[in-house]
Order: sequence, then C-alpha cells, then structure tokens
Amino acid sequence: MHVMAANALIILSEGIAKM
Repeated sequence: MHVMAANALIILSEGIAKM
C-alpha cells in the first residue's frame, strides 16, 4: 500500500484525538 494512505490515517487519528 502507499505510504500516503498510512499518513492520512495517522493525521485523522491525531485530529480525532484533539477533538
């Protein structure tokens, strides 16, 4: 799989954690 997909999941996880 692409690395960008993994990065997107990490960014989403951080965004949810901040909310």
